[in-house]
Amino acid sequence: MANPLALIGLLGILALSGGAASAQTPPTRAELSAYHGLHTAAAQGSADDIRRLAEMGADPNTRTELWEYTVDNARQDLKAGAFAYAQLGLQRDGLSLLVPPSAVSTTQEKKFVIRVKNNVMEWVDVSQGIGTDKGIEVFGRLQAGDTLLVKATDERKPGSTAVWKVQH
Repeated sequence: MANPLALIGLLGILALSGGAASAQTPPTRAELSAYHGLHTAAAQGSADDIRRLAEMGADPNTRTELWEYTVDNARQDLKAGAFAYAQLGLQRDGLSLLVPPSAVSTTQEKKFVIRVKNNVMEWVDVSQGIGTDKGIEVFGRLQAGDTLLVKATDERKPGSTAVWKVQH
């Protein structure tokens, strides 16, 4: 016979836990469109691509990839086994948008920026790209000329209106 106190304790824990459990949400269409390499293969469930990328040095467990670069070392500044810092000149084929880190808000369900259109706020789902000293690259349904809040927060609800101070 089961211990009735243990059953009551379990029911108490379940009652205090807040009810329904939350789960990880799948990536949005905007996030999927920004995936490349191993991330794309995993999102599409392509076992052949994952295997091929793993053979090339990608780690399916951490979803990282090993990249090798050829560097001009004619002056012999770099020594075998030495640790070095490098700055890589990365660029996109298309346009992207850089925003201050404070302009991106992250909740358990989504990552978004807040756009103001006709004095009304709207949340725009974004996926994050490369972070630089000039800002964070974001991808989503944004266009040049959109007005974004510098400080996004989920406390500012879509549809809210206010008087906005625009800075350029």
